[in-house]
Amino acid sequence: MLKRFLIIAFLLTLNPKAIFGQQDPQFSQYYFNQQYYNPSVVSAESLPQIQVLHRSQYLGYVSNFDKGGTLNTQLLSFQMPLSKSKAGIGLVIINDQVGLEKNQQMRFSYAKNLKVSRGALSVGVSAGFYNKSYNSNFRPRENNDPNIPADGYSQIKPDFGLGVSYHAKYYFGAISINHINSPKFDFGADNGNNIINRNVTGIFGVNINVNQKLEIKPNVLLRSDLQTYTIEGGLLAEIGKKYWFGTNYRSQDAVILLAGASLMSNKALKLGVAYDLVAVQQNIKSASSFEIMASYLIGSKNVRAAKAPAKIPIIRTPRYRH
Repeated sequence: MLKRFLIIAFLLTLNPKAIFGQQDPQFSQYYFNQQYYNPSVVSAESLPQIQVLHRSQYLGYVSNFDKGGTLNTQLLSFQMPLSKSKAGIGLVIINDQVGLEKNQQMRFSYAKNLKVSRGALSVGVSAGFYNKSYNSNFRPRENNDPNIPADGYSQIKPDFGLGVSYHAKYYFGAISINHINSPKFDFGADNGNNIINRNVTGIFGVNINVNQKLEIKPNVLLRSDLQTYTIEGGLLAEIGKKYWFGTNYRSQDAVILLAGASLMSNKALKLGVAYDLVAVQQNIKSASSFEIMASYLIGSKNVRAAKAPAKIPIIRTPRYRH
């Protein structure tokens, strides 16, 4: 089954028609940022976790007008397990600047772990708000166009999602549907029709233990708005549970270099970077994108301060002394 899946993923990667219109921001470090795609993973960690991420896409892009075309995105997420109920809660906040347009999202998540014979199965839901706004620097074809507000415009709509994930010792898979209600923005105009399409996302991975210090992690991300799709996949190598590096390829876009480290004696702090090298349509894109991530496990015990195993008591008898 795994071999068949990898063959299909490879063929999809080579398909030149695999194009996905980017409404939501994309992240190269999706392996470490799965809560953004799927609400069910908020119950996966055994400790509360906070994460921040910044991405600048198409760095230094220069256009003939406006202020340039670099896309800047910031993400803040938090997740916390509810051990007594075998569940988890989470929060994702996104700020995405795309030219004159700004998209801001706030999503609350709840996930429940279900009993299965092997691994961990989780089902999660998300609910929140999607705010889309434009500033006033429009270039209308007619200066007195009544459908273009002089002071910009902002509109908020509710937003919902659903996801399921399964984690076993050596593999995992997660599938989600976001923007189930397809939020529609009209900005007060009778003919306004800006719709956020619902999309389906799948993340799959395998953990291969090469030896005690090296672990290889093939993984793939699939996204589709049910009309077009994109695929991204590659390999991560983790050394001593402390350092990682790897490379990905995003269809019809870029080759990606990844690196990071788990810091502090308890490895609670993780820092990661990603650098995208545009490989397709270089004539209409800037050559690179950059991404930095930091996450912290709250309440993780210091390894050095961990409690030592209890010593076996000395037993003395008239016959034996040891």
